[in-house]
Amino acid sequence: MHFVQASSDVDRWQDLSVLQSIHVELPESMWDEAHTYETTPRMDGKPQANAQFADLPSELAQEKNDTAWKKELKDHLYRTERYCLQRCEVLKAYSKPGETEAVFRIRMIQQARESRDVAKEKVRSKFKKRLERAQAA
Repeated sequence: MHFVQASSDVDRWQDLSVLQSIHVELPESMWDEAHTYETTPRMDGKPQANAQFADLPSELAQEKNDTAWKKELKDHLYRTERYCLQRCEVLKAYSKPGETEAVFRIRMIQQARESRDVAKEKVRSKFKKRLERAQAA
């Protein structure tokens, strides 16, 4: 998946694995009940001791269906996958990719303190001469 939003400076690729269980017949909508994973699930090299195998549904063996299923998968992911960001309106900042809410809040607190300190120093330098005159008098 490619998540892009220029206004929040997001341009992130995310690999996904989508697994669909196939039983006797194909589901009506191929991807609606599929499982999506951010990492590829670990597969055992051997089947379980009590595993049973069946013939593939004929639709899975037909190459012409692949193109339609790929298109359906893209459409399904576009409709269902989201990329969530935290936003601080006051500081006009967004969370970074993979940043938790707690880490984002800590970063915003630090950024707010730094902004406050800069503003405080501007005020002090602006009124420095007045304060010196007042103290000298």
